[in-house]
Amino acid sequence: MARLSVIINTYNRREILLRCLDTLTVQSLPASEYEIVVVDDGSTDATLDAVIQWRARRPNLRLQAFSVEHRGYSTARNSGIRAATGELVLFMGDDILLWPETLEEHVREHDRFPSEQVGVLGYVCWDPSLQSPLTDYAAQSGFGFESMLRAGVRVAPWHALYTCNVSLKRALLERAGGFNEALLESPYDDTELGYRLARDHGLILRLNYNAGAFHYHPLDSKTLRDRLAGRRRLMQVLFREHPELVNPSRRHLRLRYRLLNLAARLVQPMNGALNSTIRLLTSLRQRGWEGYPVLRDYQEIRCDALSRPSPDESPKS
Repeated sequence: MARLSVIINTYNRREILLRCLDTLTVQSLPASEYEIVVVDDGSTDATLDAVIQWRARRPNLRLQAFSVEHRGYSTARNSGIRAATGELVLFMGDDILLWPETLEEHVREHDRFPSEQVGVLGYVCWDPSLQSPLTDYAAQSGFGFESMLRAGVRVAPWHALYTCNVSLKRALLERAGGFNEALLESPYDDTELGYRLARDHGLILRLNYNAGAFHYHPLDSKTLRDRLAGRRRLMQVLFREHPELVNPSRRHLRLRYRLLNLAARLVQPMNGALNSTIRLLTSLRQRGWEGYPVLRDYQEIRCDALSRPSPDESPKS
C-alpha cells in the first residue's frame, strides 16, 4: 500500500496531462511510497487510452486510471478518493508540472505535523515559458503565492485550498464526506471543501514553498475574460450552499468588473496597449494599491467568515 495517493482529474486535456504525468516519474520520493490515480471525467479525446499506453511503458510505477461519467470536478475527485489507498491524498491539476522534490516535501511536512486537521499547500507559479505581463498581473492580483511568499506566511487561509497542489489526510477527507457533488461543474468545490474543513474540523493549511510546481496554462485576454465570466456565474452555486459567505461589502464592485470586461473586449485587437495597461496595473498592485480586483477569485466571498490560526501556531500531535 502506498503512503501517498496523487489524484488527478482530467477532462479533454490529453497532451498536457501526459506532461503532468512525466513530472511524477522523476520525483525524489521513492516510487514505492506513492501511487497515481487518474480519473478521466468522461473525456472524448481518447485520454484514457493515452494514459494506459503511458503506463505500459513504466511498469514500475503504481498508476490507476479509469473513466467516470462526466459530472464535474467534485464527482471525479470523490471517485479518486474512493480508489486511493494512501493515508495521505494529494490533489493536483492536469496542467500542473511538479518540481522533483514536491512529493517528498508534502510527505515531510505531514510527518512534521501529523495531526489530522493539518493539510499542506504547495507553491505554484506559471511555467516560465508562458510568462507574460498578463500572467504577472494574475500572479499579483487577489490571493497569490507571491504576496504570501514576500510576507513570510506559513499558514494559509481556508479559502486558499486549491486542488492544483494540496495534500490532506485521508481520514480528514472521509470525516468531511469528501467534495460536495451538489456543486456540479463549479470550480469552487475546493473552496467549499476548505470552508467545511475549517468550520467543522479545524483545518490548518500549512504552506510549503519547496513543494513547488509550474502551472502550464496559457493565458491571454480572451481566456482571462471568459474565466472571469465563468467564475462569477459558478460562484452563485457556492453561495446557494453557503449564503453566509456572501460578502455584501463588495457588491459595489460588480459594475467595475463589467466595465473592466468591456474594456478587455475593446482593447483585445490592440495587444500592445493591453500589455502596457497590465504592466501599469501590476506596478500599482506591487505598490499596495487595492483598487482593481480584476482577478480576485474570491471578490464576493467573505474570507473572514472563519478565524484561522496564527502563522506561528504549531498543531498538536
